Amino acid sequence: MARLKWPIDGVAFKSVLSDHQDAISAYRLYNSNSEEHFYTLSKKEYDYVSSKGRTKNELFIYIT
Repeated sequence: MARLKWPIDGVAFKSVLSDHQDAISAYRLYNSNSEEHFYTLSKKEYDYVSSKGRTKNELFIYIT
């Protein structure tokens, strides 16, 4: 990455198994108009954004 002149900021998060003690669910939605994904850690936001037309993807990842 550094060779591409992207800054190296360190570890932003770690992925873990769903049964990990401190696991946090990360959700992903898809916008077919812009072909972009939207990520959130909030189940409430995930449900709200999907009600506005975004497509829910499966639970994306568990993080700590």
